[in-house]
Amino acid sequence: MAQIFVIEEQGEKFEFELDENGIIWFFEKGLNNLKVNIGQVQGISNVSLSRAKESAREMLLVSGRI
Repeated sequence: MAQIFVIEEQGEKFEFELDENGIIWFFEKGLNNLKVNIGQVQGISNVSLSRAKESAREMLLVSGRI
């Protein structure tokens, strides 16, 4: 089952979803809008939510969002 999580950086909240296949999705403009994958090409097996948050933060850094 997919897990929704939020990362707060520089006073802004970023919403993500970790799906059943270990893929991390970024909600472009909030939970009810388009979700995109920022460069992840392979799912992470047996990933913990804390590890998913670390990876999501890296995605934000690499994409220039933070």
